[in-house]
Amino acid sequence: MGLFGFLGKGKKQAKTAIAKETAPTEAAEVALSHVADAVNRELARKIAEEKKQADDLYRDISDGFGEIRKISAELTHKKFEAHEKIYAPVNMVKDNYARKALSLLGNPPAISAFNYSEVSGFCEGTGKILHELMHIPPKQAVLLSKYFRHETSRITKLLKETEETRKQLLSMLDGSALWLDGETKSRASKLLELDRRAKDFEAQASLLTEKIKNRKERIDAKAKELEAFFAGEKYRHYAELDGSIRSMEKERSDIGNRLNDELSGIKRPMKKLEHAAASGGEAMEKEKLSLYSDISHSPLKVLLQEQGDAKMMDALLRLRSLNLKSEEKVHVEELIKKIELNYLPELADKYRFLEGEISGKKAEFEVSDVPEKRSEAEREMESLKHEIAVMESELEKTAKSGKEIAYSIKIEKGHLEEFLASKINIRLRIAL
Repeated sequence: MGLFGFLGKGKKQAKTAIAKETAPTEAAEVALSHVADAVNRELARKIAEEKKQADDLYRDISDGFGEIRKISAELTHKKFEAHEKIYAPVNMVKDNYARKALSLLGNPPAISAFNYSEVSGFCEGTGKILHELMHIPPKQAVLLSKYFRHETSRITKLLKETEETRKQLLSMLDGSALWLDGETKSRASKLLELDRRAKDFEAQASLLTEKIKNRKERIDAKAKELEAFFAGEKYRHYAELDGSIRSMEKERSDIGNRLNDELSGIKRPMKKLEHAAASGGEAMEKEKLSLYSDISHSPLKVLLQEQGDAKMMDALLRLRSLNLKSEEKVHVEELIKKIELNYLPELADKYRFLEGEISGKKAEFEVSDVPEKRSEAEREMESLKHEIAVMESELEKTAKSGKEIAYSIKIEKGHLEEFLASKINIRLRIAL
């Protein structure tokens, strides 16, 4: 069979020829990184033949380009006779075409490895060059053919021959061993990239899991540290101090409420006394007027002052001289009696004592570093919990992506094994 006859066969015939090279065998396990080598060994003889054929066609195309370039260079020195009216436009069309050809063919595509990718790329690149040189405006083609017939006919013949050779090279690639080898490498490379990504996700998930574990251990350690801190003498003292303050504040509040209940009934009578003292003809010290005003607004505040019971007694005795309602008079007399029996003064003393105690204990309470240490530990634990939540969310996304990649690997692996079995008759179990 001639060279061109073999190259002209269709994809189905070429694949059939390749498939007959080997007989079906039991599936062998091969590492993904070695699949391309296994295919290359299986197709080695056929690949070598196709590379030789491709090299011959490549040389023919390169030679054709060389001849076209040579003629185009000669054409730049050709001139149409100046006495013709069409002299200028004809020479311009010729020069433009020659320069275009020299430019396109100055550095044409080349093949070095003769693999499918390079050869198909060469066919594509040379196809564009040939299309540019073969398809020019009809008027320009007519002018070139008429006035530079010899050079134009040679170039046209070379272009057609070179294009036919390029098509033969391109047709040879269809279903060729070179294509099978290149397709296998491409698919294996895609699988390798998916496997790399899967390993990246696995490593990322492992790292996140370790980080989450580390933070949980830190939370447990901090919780134990807090537990020990709460059980320590320093915290017990702080808690006792806090409890004592709360207890005394409640007791003080209760005493204050009792005193307010006792004294609230004299506010209205004291306002009468204040008004009578301010408008009467009797001269009244400003201090007295101020006292009466204070009692009418806040009798408890006055009672708690230094000698507050004496001040209250003085005011109550003055109330006896006023025309009060019967219930007001009764209340005034009851208060006078309670002061005389030391009931109200004792409550006031107790109230003042508790205030002093509370103030002292609060001063000690407020300078304690216990709250800050506790808050610092709690903030650290909350921060660690937040980090865990973020990382768990990231881990969930990573796991999901990992599953998607694993599924893609399974599908692509099956496709590659099926491709090898159906196109090359190689039965492999690809190991990742």
